[in-house]
Amino acid sequence: MKKKVILIIICLFSVCLLTVTAIKTYSLFETRAQAAAASRLANWHIEVNNTAITSLTTANRTFNLGSINWTNQNHVTPGKGAPGSIGTIHIYIDPTDTEVSFMYTISIDLSSLNNSEFQIYQISENSGDTITRTDVNSYTGIAYLNDIQNDKEYDVEIQFIWNNSASNDDADYALGARANEDINIPITVELKQYIGETIEAYVEPIEEPEPEPTPEP
Repeated sequence: MKKKVILIIICLFSVCLLTVTAIKTYSLFETRAQAAAASRLANWHIEVNNTAITSLTTANRTFNLGSINWTNQNHVTPGKGAPGSIGTIHIYIDPTDTEVSFMYTISIDLSSLNNSEFQIYQISENSGDTITRTDVNSYTGIAYLNDIQNDKEYDVEIQFIWNNSASNDDADYALGARANEDINIPITVELKQYIGETIEAYVEPIEEPEPEPTPEP
């Protein structure tokens, strides 16, 4: 059960959507500077894994993020994933000359794998910034203007785990049988100007216990 995974990042900021976002972003500055005839607009220029998102067209909103780097396990070929493995991928966010704070939300879709034991293990930002889980498979961080002006870049590390469970053998076999395919895991990166709103943490729903049957009289 060996496989190579190619991740694809789906950038929501097509030219069309970026234009809408930029108009909202710039309108904040224009409102505050209506008396200044020569007021300049804030710059919005962000790269994800060396791809400028502003260059993506509506017809081409995806690009290749690369392959999962699997931790070597005993009895598994180096660089290959199998039950019991942990794999890592990095998302690098470079605000370059952006002049506003912004939020980034990373959402991961594992549904195409049809394997409940292939899971997100953890997500972290390697400079120590906080990343908050905001949905089942979504995580949000904030890039503050002061950090951007100090040339900070963001390295988001995503770790996957493929749990080894005897009860999941059928799903593991089905996924392992696709070893010669490129198995795509869509990752969405959404960027939005941050204006001080609270980031709400996701709360796991509590399963209600099954009601006990009413004893017969």
